[in-house]
Amino acid sequence: MEKRIKTLYMFTAAAIIGLIAVQIIWLYKQYNVTLDVEQEKNFKLMGLVVQKYNDIRKLDTSYNDSTTIAWSNTNIDYKSHGSKQTSTVTNSFYMYKVTDLLGLPDTVDVTSDMRTKARELINFMEPDSDHTGVKRFEVHDMPLKTNVWDMADEITLDHNSPFTIEGVDSVMKQFGMIASVSLTTVDSLMIDPEIIKDGSFFRHEIKGVFPYVALEHKVVRFTMPITVASVVKSMGVTLVVSMLLSVFLIVCLIWQIRTIKMFVRLDSVRTGFVHTMIHELKRPVSTLKLCISSLDNPKLVYDDNSRTEILDDCRMAVNNLSTYFSRLRDITFNEASQIPLDVETFVLYNMVEEAIAKTHLPSDKCVELVNDVGRDVSITADKLHLSQMVGNLIENAVKYSGESVRIRFGCEYTEGHVAICVSDTGTGIADSDVDKIFEKFYRATSAMQSGLPGVGLGLAYVKLLAEAHGGRVEVVSRIGEGSTFTINLPQ
Repeated sequence: MEKRIKTLYMFTAAAIIGLIAVQIIWLYKQYNVTLDVEQEKNFKLMGLVVQKYNDIRKLDTSYNDSTTIAWSNTNIDYKSHGSKQTSTVTNSFYMYKVTDLLGLPDTVDVTSDMRTKARELINFMEPDSDHTGVKRFEVHDMPLKTNVWDMADEITLDHNSPFTIEGVDSVMKQFGMIASVSLTTVDSLMIDPEIIKDGSFFRHEIKGVFPYVALEHKVVRFTMPITVASVVKSMGVTLVVSMLLSVFLIVCLIWQIRTIKMFVRLDSVRTGFVHTMIHELKRPVSTLKLCISSLDNPKLVYDDNSRTEILDDCRMAVNNLSTYFSRLRDITFNEASQIPLDVETFVLYNMVEEAIAKTHLPSDKCVELVNDVGRDVSITADKLHLSQMVGNLIENAVKYSGESVRIRFGCEYTEGHVAICVSDTGTGIADSDVDKIFEKFYRATSAMQSGLPGVGLGLAYVKLLAEAHGGRVEVVSRIGEGSTFTINLPQ
């Protein structure tokens, strides 16, 4: 049985370790998946910021408030070869002063009406090379589906409303986005946005590169940190449910092991209890058998004194049997109030003397019993049960002691209360065991190491009977110095 239990322990420990390992691997993969989703989401958010800012720039009319009139003319030449093409983009920018177009001095304040009239004049004018700026781009091996006209419009848009970091920041605030922004150029033509993922397990960073004037290789670069907390927060319910299930399964496995361990312990206690009770019951039964055999033997002749002694031994053996049965009955009650009591008033000194007389003292030990209870002290309690409580404490003091032991009985009586003390010079009880010795089936460490028989019911029985009287039992003990048990009973 022990081998099976140990094997079960090993398999359970392996199962718990395996479960934890699988959960860690699964959570790690789930974390990476969630991290990719979080990075893609923020990359799309960067794209929305750029798109929103371009829309704002297209609607921006602030440049129309200037003292110059500017517009552009774009020409694109295509040369296709296979799935690629070579495009030549020519942008011509025409810029005039409003005052020059209207023939006014430069000191005149330009109004909106003046700008409108100036634009109308430009529509009927021939382009003047003196007021023209030309930008020409030749792009080789451009994919056929690329919208070159949009790329050309980017040049015009950037000329009229320049792309600025401040403008991007203002749009990011609207989206609640936090990132660092920089404007730079790249070595080659960039048509599509690019995402760059960087960082370690505990520190992640995403970089988004978006062209805003592709033909001039101008790009805006976003750099955004992604914290572990944000990724874990995104995992949300999945992480919580996974952790709860893992903890639940581990608790179930541990609970199962503890339950099996408890049943094994109970089985061991049951076996020890049966063996101990058989041993305890054999003594009075053997005494009865011996007495009956003696009285039934016709060869033996007894006088009256001898017969009286034999009969007294028989009565004592029967009383001991009755005591054992009473203990077995009382210990099965779940509550102290269920134990029936036969309360009477008696002299405590005489009761202690009777308990001492009933105690079986071993011949290999020097046991000194001192009854310091006052001879005139009378108390009210169940005499039989109190005698059993005192007898149990005597048996324990004798059992758990060295070659000699001194047991002293004392009593402190106050109005409405009596304290019966049983002190011994035995081996004592460890501090770690003092609070547990009154539990059913609990045996102190020193008691188990001694190899002496017992099932841990004696002191539990004493406590149960004390509580049945409405009182309590206390103990003060030190290893190597002995113990003092005090039975407090109300009167």
